[in-house]
Amino acid sequence: MRGKRLAQAIGTMVAAPLLVLGTSAAAHADSDVQWHHKSGGGCLSGMWDQHYGWNNVGLYPCWFAASKWHDVNVGGDVWVERLAEVPGSCLAGYTDHDAYVEACSSGRNDYQRWHEINTGNGWKLQNVATGECLDSDNSRVYMHECNDGNIYQLWT
Repeated sequence: MRGKRLAQAIGTMVAAPLLVLGTSAAAHADSDVQWHHKSGGGCLSGMWDQHYGWNNVGLYPCWFAASKWHDVNVGGDVWVERLAEVPGSCLAGYTDHDAYVEACSSGRNDYQRWHEINTGNGWKLQNVATGECLDSDNSRVYMHECNDGNIYQLWT
């Protein structure tokens, strides 16, 4: 009987931390972020034309209202970037190598989904549909093949 209780106690001691790890890895809160371009070019921002609505994104000073994003986890390591200033507007990347802000899809839209990859030196935002990373030359923001060590694809 004592051996059975000891085995149960050991089993509980082993299982409890694993349960906590399994739960905490998947449970994290959505949050507001600003994506600062690593090379110092400003922050990722939505650009708006009052006649045509939201379209391209660019780099603007970080005080610009449309440079705040709501980072929404949609499962695993996949995120949707919603423009905080205009709810219902999401960051999207397409095969034409351009980045857009457009109306968020009500269903699954992999062009509006991003892997946030921590490089240890910043974050890369890799589009789920295209596999390309969000890139900038300090003036334009666009999609480009992901590459190592390129500060132009790093965001903090």
